[in-house]
Amino acid sequence: MKSKLNILKKAVVDNLEKLETIRRDCLDTGMEDVGSELYNEIYELTADAKASENIEELEQIIDQAQVLEKKVDRWLSVQGLSSVGLSWPSDLG
Repeated sequence: MKSKLNILKKAVVDNLEKLETIRRDCLDTGMEDVGSELYNEIYELTADAKASENIEELEQIIDQAQVLEKKVDRWLSVQGLSSVGLSWPSDLG
């Protein structure tokens, strides 16, 4: 049986992978990720989420990931696009 931490980690990693898919799809249409900034942030948060050892660490990563999601939304809005709001785990206690 999977632990609650592992289930939550998977949900966070899945969302970060969705952000990466959105970023990659937009690059395929000609948008730019200047300096690979979004890629680097997504990559680092994904690695951090996978390595998180407790709920408190994961909560911090979720907070950072939600900020990153807003950054991706702003990046998309420059081209008149929008993303689907992601559902982040909230009942971590």
